Amino acid sequence: VDGKEFLVTSHLHEILVYLRHPYDQYTIRIDAVCINQQYMEEKTHQVRYMKDIYSGAESTLIWLG
Repeated sequence: VDGKEFLVTSHLHEILVYLRHPYDQYTIRIDAVCINQQYMEEKTHQVRYMKDIYSGAESTLIWLG
């Protein structure tokens, strides 16, 4: 993330590998990466934007791992 190493769970790694297409380029929003999961205040703040983010998406995929 931002040129720095970011450790992910095995479940997140699994979906990233699944979604990877060597010749396609697209934006993926991953809440576990975009939102600091350790801070409830940030999570609460970000929930307010989720409707706008997801309704503006071309497609949405929910991965429950």
